[in-house]
Amino acid sequence: MGYAALLDVEDDTEDTQDLTDLENQAHAQKVLLSSDAMRYFIAQIANLEDRTATLDAIIAKARVSFPSEGGWVVLNLARMEQLIEEVRAERHVSVTETTLNIEAPSAMPITAGSLAEAIVTGNLNASYQMIAHRPMVALADASADLDTLLRYRNGEMVTISEMLKAESLKLTSEQLKAAIVALTSVLDGTYTNEEEAVKMAIMKAVKALS
Repeated sequence: MGYAALLDVEDDTEDTQDLTDLENQAHAQKVLLSSDAMRYFIAQIANLEDRTATLDAIIAKARVSFPSEGGWVVLNLARMEQLIEEVRAERHVSVTETTLNIEAPSAMPITAGSLAEAIVTGNLNASYQMIAHRPMVALADASADLDTLLRYRNGEMVTISEMLKAESLKLTSEQLKAAIVALTSVLDGTYTNEEEAVKMAIMKAVKALS
């Protein structure tokens, strides 16, 4: 799982685990977070203890506010922004004075999010919900996450979510490689519409894993 790169903690095992725990916390409650949503959440909620409590409050609201996709509620950026404001108003949560420029991918680290988990579980509707703001960045995140999973299988010391570990047990490394190829094939120029291209790549990746 690549959320650790959000705080530049790639070499800090403790901090990396803290962020993985947040992702596992969401998964345990049947919630998938897009990488943009997690970027925004981490930028807004400075303290780790605040993050844990605030994420629980956000998840509780999300589960009654939004429909589920195959049993999972998706938190993309727009939904995360809305729910953070609601929780702040109700609980006076302390936030950082951070202005997050979501329109400048080059200024932000590429990180993995739950799109990879949605793809591995074959949940197309959830996958499509998670690419709403920056489809290509979301796709890059998912490709990186699957690559991290392969490196984990090869014995490298990397951190991935418990959900990704569990859901990928039935998959071979060859299937994962095929899914990565499918995701990166979006760059071949066949499609001029970014969202259409990314959706097709996701469909191909899900098929490769089925």
